[in-house]
Amino acid sequence: MSLTGMCCVRSGTPLYCTSDSYLDMTASQQDDKRALCATACELLTGGDVPDELRDQYDRLSEAQKELAEAEFTRGAEQCQCTDICYDDRVTAAERLGLIGITEVRRWTQALCSTVASAWRASLSCSLVACSS
Repeated sequence: MSLTGMCCVRSGTPLYCTSDSYLDMTASQQDDKRALCATACELLTGGDVPDELRDQYDRLSEAQKELAEAEFTRGAEQCQCTDICYDDRVTAAERLGLIGITEVRRWTQALCSTVASAWRASLSCSLVACSS
């Protein structure tokens, strides 16, 4: 999926793809893994990955926010982008390591084991058997 901004075409969904892919306008298998993990985390915890990243960004100092904007601007020069949106800044802050998501940090070991067991069980049954 590509997002078209005021002047740039971006790859991926902001805050679900990796910050490198979004800012460098590339895509990789890492984006699929991150999106899957983020979505699974949201389904299992009721949380919202973009909101969590935005909350972390809002708690940064002004100096850190300026660093994030400068990081985005460096990448935006290649497409001569002049507009920067809020999620661009959040993504750049994540790229710099100022904020971040560890997709499974809220999961307990028991929950991880349950998910792994369910996954293994789903691999060993047919669709007909699983639907009953």
